[in-house]
Amino acid sequence: MLPFRIPHQPKFEPDLNWEPEMITTPWWADEKYNVGVETVKPINVRVTNPLIKRSVTIKICSEDTVRRIMERYSVYNPKIWTYKVKYLGKTLKTNLNLSQNGVTLKSENSIEDFVPTLMLHYQERLAPWQDVKRRLF
Repeated sequence: MLPFRIPHQPKFEPDLNWEPEMITTPWWADEKYNVGVETVKPINVRVTNPLIKRSVTIKICSEDTVRRIMERYSVYNPKIWTYKVKYLGKTLKTNLNLSQNGVTLKSENSIEDFVPTLMLHYQERLAPWQDVKRRLF
């Protein structure tokens, strides 16, 4: 008995008359074994939190949305959902990727790779039962 199993094939028992079954689609081209799509271009993004003075560089796919970037950053700050993500003072929409949000992904004049910096800004969320005046003083 072999220690592994070949996809699309029954369990292999040694037999002198064995012949492989003819398959129309090989297993490596079958969509049910597809686990993802290869990225067009991986890029580095620097995420800076000025509140705690911490900066982290994360390698992401260029197709990733801002929400996915926030999920990746949640390893470093689990309370990431209390922050707004900004780039050059503009708040980014979480359902769009970086290029759709207008983030510069590369600089034409630079030989080195350009790393865009996303800034995290804390947004305090008041509960509806809390008095706003008490928070101001």
